[in-house]
Amino acid sequence: MSHGHTRTHTESCWSHGFARFFTFLFYLPVPYDATALRSTRLLSRAVAVLAAGLLMVGCGGSDAPQTEEQKASLVAKECYEGLYINGHPELFLNGRIDAAQMPQSFRQQLLSGYSKHLRQVESQRRGVRSIEVASAQRDSTLNLVQVFLTFHYGNGSQEEIVVPMVQATDGSWHMK
Repeated sequence: MSHGHTRTHTESCWSHGFARFFTFLFYLPVPYDATALRSTRLLSRAVAVLAAGLLMVGCGGSDAPQTEEQKASLVAKECYEGLYINGHPELFLNGRIDAAQMPQSFRQQLLSGYSKHLRQVESQRRGVRSIEVASAQRDSTLNLVQVFLTFHYGNGSQEEIVVPMVQATDGSWHMK
C-alpha cells in the first residue's frame, strides 16, 4: 500500500512557476554601485513578494480539498486534532455520524472515556504533537473512505491508525 503524497494544483504551480520566476529574478545583472545595489535588492524583494501573492491567486491559492477522499481526510484529521492536540473531546464526539442521536447519558460516558484516554496518552507518550494524513482510500463495497492518519507522539514514537469515514446525505463527512 502506498502512502505517497499526490501533488495538488497549487503545489504544482508553486514548484514549477515560482521556482522558475525566482531563478530568473535572482540571476538578473546587478549594478556594482552600493546604493544602487541596495535599492535593487529592496526592489527585488518587493517584486518577489508581489509575484508570490499573484502566483498564489493565479493558482487558486486555496488548500480546499478537491476530491471526496481529501474532504474525508481533512474532517478525520480535524476531529482527531480536536481531541488530541486541542484537548476538546466534544469536537471529536461531534465528528461521529451518530452523535446527534446519542442519548445524553451515553455522550457523557464517551466524553469521560475520551478525557481519561487523553490523560493516559499524555502520561505514557507525552501527548500527541502532530497528526498527518498518510493516505485515503475509497471502499466502494462498504461505501466509505478509509483515512490513514499518522500520529507523532511527544516521546518521538509514531503510530498509524485507520479512520472509517462515511458521507451523510447532506454530503458532509463523519467518522463511522
